[in-house]
This record gives sequence, C-alpha cells and structure tokens, in this order.
Amino acid sequence: VVEGGCQAHFGNEEANLKSGGFAYVPPNTDYGFGRASKGTRLLVFQREFEALPGATAPEAIVGREQDVKGEPFLGNEDAQLQVLLPDIPDFDMAVNIFTYQPGATLPFVETHIMEHGLLMLEGQGVYRLDQDYHPVE
Repeated sequence: VVEGGCQAHFGNEEANLKSGGFAYVPPNTDYGFGRASKGTRLLVFQREFEALPGATAPEAIVGREQDVKGEPFLGNEDAQLQVLLPDIPDFDMAVNIFTYQPGATLPFVETHIMEHGLLMLEGQGVYRLDQDYHPVE
C-alpha cells in the first residue's frame, strides 16, 4: 500500500493493510482488495510463478515495510536495503525498498538479465541500467 489503506482477501485469509503494508499471495490463489479508504494507492506486482527445480510455492506473507529493518548495502550506510520477501529459492522474485541518502550511489553499473521494475517513492535521481541513463523522480 503506497498510500491509504484497504482490506486484502486471498484464499481464506484477510488482512487490513495500511500505508507501507504488503502481502505476498501464493500462486493459484484468488485475491482481491476492498474497503479502501479515500485516496488509497496500491502497487501490484503480478506475474506467473516459475518454481526452481525442487522449490515449493511459498506461503502467504503479510507485513509492513516499517517493520523490516534496512541494512547498509555493501557496507554503505547511505544506501539502505529493505528486503520484503525472504531471499530463498522458493520465491521466484524479489521485492525490495532501496533508500539512498542524497549523493549516494551504487558502487557498480547495474545490469539485469531478468524482468525489473522501479517505483521512485520520493526524491529524484539518475538510474543507470547497463549503458542507459534514466532520470527518475
């Protein structure tokens, strides 16, 4: 939940989500959102689950980004990384919040061979992906 609040329904579970709340819905599970407060904004990542050999579909997760401790990325206190989904092979995706202090940068050029998305929540900067530069705000 980027802003506001709502109720999430998935499988036989319900969760009240407020700003900063998130839910991971397991594959092949019906879900929906309702009872949204005025001005609620959601960010939804939806993709087909692709399990690695030997991995099993993860269980549902409900959390709050405020409860996930940020860790210095590669020891840089000015670049804090919050990992919202467990970093285990059962998950076929990652959802992270990266917080940069003014002037902070990654110590390398970021490249990806997989799908990738970026939502800038606050501030502005330049996102370099391979040889391309993308102003974001």
